[in-house]
Amino acid sequence: MKTHPFFPVFVCATPLVAVVLAACGPSTSTSGTGPVDASGSDVALTDGPLADGSTPSPDAGPSNDGATPADSAAAPDADPGPLLAITGSVGGDTLVAVDGYAHVMPGTDPGVKTRVMLNFGDRPNLCGAGIIRQDEIFFGIDLQLVTDGPQPGTFPIFQFPQTALPFADAPFIHLDATTCKPLVDRGAQSGTVTISAVTATAIVGSFDITYKDGAVKGTFNAPLSCPTLPTNHCAP
Repeated sequence: MKTHPFFPVFVCATPLVAVVLAACGPSTSTSGTGPVDASGSDVALTDGPLADGSTPSPDAGPSNDGATPADSAAAPDADPGPLLAITGSVGGDTLVAVDGYAHVMPGTDPGVKTRVMLNFGDRPNLCGAGIIRQDEIFFGIDLQLVTDGPQPGTFPIFQFPQTALPFADAPFIHLDATTCKPLVDRGAQSGTVTISAVTATAIVGSFDITYKDGAVKGTFNAPLSCPTLPTNHCAP
């Protein structure tokens, strides 16, 4: 039993399908399918020409950190886009993000070196007032990584029982207007989250995620503007 950092006031249970109203996320395990590579090192690429004189392209396969490299990182002068551009719906709910942020912290589960939390909601001041808000629609991305700090790559959505790192979880939740409890089960079932660029001020990327009763896709440009996570409580 554990509490999820998105919603610490709710008690979680596994498996993921039995999580209380989608408020909870996974815990990692190093047992099951084999050892977890937590080295965080990248596969070396050959820069020299091939026998036919051509130059090889970077391998699109997974690196030693378990992530599939992103197709391309954003150019330094490229417009990274809005805070959250999201299409689709879950359970009939759509989200127009008013506020959001990225928070990077050390991993606490075995094999996890870095944890990245991207939080978006239709309420202001999520870092100051917390993410548990009355009648809020909330979308969170929780990345469990094996690298020292966030790096570009594509990460699969958590599948129970999860044994391979790295992975992502992405609850999409509508909170009750009085109690702030999640109204229905909206845990992500499949999909990917991609980090395309990491700067000193933001984490930029995209997502394509399927839920039991919907799907969302889009891009994010989450500012690293919340160095200390707030103490969450049910607030307006």
